[in-house]
Amino acid sequence: MQTSIEKGVVITKDKKTFAKLIDNYTDKKIEKNRLVKINQRYGKMYPIAENIATVNGKQVHIGYLPVIHEMSKVKGAQAKEIIGAALYKIEKDYTIFLVDDQDPNLKAVYKEYKETADAVARTLWNLQFDYQWTHVIATVLAGSFENTFGQTLGTWRRSLPRAI
Repeated sequence: MQTSIEKGVVITKDKKTFAKLIDNYTDKKIEKNRLVKINQRYGKMYPIAENIATVNGKQVHIGYLPVIHEMSKVKGAQAKEIIGAALYKIEKDYTIFLVDDQDPNLKAVYKEYKETADAVARTLWNLQFDYQWTHVIATVLAGSFENTFGQTLGTWRRSLPRAI
């Protein structure tokens, strides 16, 4: 089939050629490239098969690996609180509808771990997300929290001691 590109207009009757052109100029190509980079970077650290990684005994899409990997670097008895405070900081700064930034209990946790949480928040936010919608970023952050700590972000927030 004949394909012509004139002044940014593509004319083709070939379905495969059209699909290839669309892939080259849409998010699909960006997503594929991102997954290849993640696979290359984390493939030696985590078992990966067909874009599914096994982390902490659970299977997750490899798109979660950068966040899970960074979250797992926070060690100690307060790791969950530090990560939770970091997610609060991200919400406060970028409004991605991840947590309630008016929650007094979460504010108290953030105040206690502010310095460390700010550094972790910066690291998490600066990961190469390539997502266009904030709700996708929120889903990845919340899912990574659950995978790392075995508890949903919402359940953890409800378990916080009540602030005075």
